Amino acid sequence: MFKRLRDALFSPSSVAAYKKDKWWITALFFVMLVVVSTLPSILYYSIPPKLTEDDSLTIRQDFEGKELPFKIIDGELIKSVGSSDEPVKVLVAKHYQVIITTNDNYQTTSEYPIFMISKTKVTKIVGDKVNIILEYKDYPELNNLNFNSLSKGEYMKWDVVYSVINQELKASSGSVALIGIGQKFLLTFITYLILSLLLVFVNRMNFANIDFKTGWKLLIYCFAPYAFGELLAGLYGINILSFVGIVLTVFFSTKVLRTVYLERGK
Repeated sequence: MFKRLRDALFSPSSVAAYKKDKWWITALFFVMLVVVSTLPSILYYSIPPKLTEDDSLTIRQDFEGKELPFKIIDGELIKSVGSSDEPVKVLVAKHYQVIITTNDNYQTTSEYPIFMISKTKVTKIVGDKVNIILEYKDYPELNNLNFNSLSKGEYMKWDVVYSVINQELKASSGSVALIGIGQKFLLTFITYLILSLLLVFVNRMNFANIDFKTGWKLLIYCFAPYAFGELLAGLYGINILSFVGIVLTVFFSTKVLRTVYLERGK
């Protein structure tokens, strides 16, 4: 397999020798190229997500100076005596609305995704979808958390909140990563499949004596430059490498089929 990869990258004329490969070998090579192209996504999702310093600063600043007469005691959110029963609403980063209320059944609508901090839990509401993010009883460090301390910008209290958020992000990252990697793999697989078929049809106009199956098999090997172009573009953020990869793939495909064409004679 290494020899095939080396030839596909550096010696396209030699790829013609693989026209007699069994289909399972070519299929395995194809899957390997898809995995190579997907590697940046795999690496991206393998890093546990957490709040950035900018995210943390934005959240803290958006809560600063707000009247937050709440406290978490024994797994429940309570309100200071004499304070209004109205929920507190805070727009965070101009993208999310945080609503704080002691009513677990409080209902509302918003043009923004909502994070509802209620009596016993935090829920995320997007349209009609309601997901429980966490329950206070599962995080002892939240006990005795005074929300007014957050509005005053007390760093130690905010560190507790950030820690809980990061724990939740890490806990949910597994399923998110699996879905993200799966989607990228499937999209790449379909893209390579369609492009390889397209290249076969285009090239057979010039090399009619090459049957479809042989041409398609050989063109799959020619996708090595594109796969590695995608890999380098994803790792280093240089998108032109992906373009260079597809150009080389098109060039190599023509060169490989021309080699087979000349071997068979006009």
